[in-house]
Amino acid sequence: MIGTRLLFFRLVLPAVALASLAIVCMPMKASAHYPASSGTIDAELHIDPQDNPTPGVPQKIYFIFSDSSDSFSLKNCQCNLSIGIGNQLQFYGPLQPPSTQLSVYSTAGIPFTFNQGLYHFEIAGQALSGEVFAPFDLSWNLQVNQPPAAGSDFSVSTFLSFFAAIAAVMLVIGLVVLAVD
Repeated sequence: MIGTRLLFFRLVLPAVALASLAIVCMPMKASAHYPASSGTIDAELHIDPQDNPTPGVPQKIYFIFSDSSDSFSLKNCQCNLSIGIGNQLQFYGPLQPPSTQLSVYSTAGIPFTFNQGLYHFEIAGQALSGEVFAPFDLSWNLQVNQPPAAGSDFSVSTFLSFFAAIAAVMLVIGLVVLAVD
């Protein structure tokens, strides 16, 4: 009986530990806002959904502003966004506040459909008369690629499903081995 338990602790438990370590170390696709700063103004570019634009699919662009001097307000800013790819201007227009104050974003959503390529975003902002924040320029570069073909991506949920099945089988085998002794 002690030999069987020793076998269980030497084989099954280390296998489960290694599989758990594989989950922790496995690279996951990151989804994050894209930050930029100019003077006291910070902004994050957000593309809905999931900050990962898909070519040919209509999406919305948002920005989240913060100001360390607490003097910036989008409604008191002449803020213009330009979006270009290569030498071609794809969009130019003013940023507008969101239609509701409940929004987590500082701007209303800007509808945009990306193509594949390297995009350059730039916001030029200056205070309207009487305001106190300094003029600023913010910029981002964003590479838009084709998504992987369906079925070619081994997802984390698929990996976790396999791990759960293997761990369950190992646990059952361990319990059977312990019960037999």
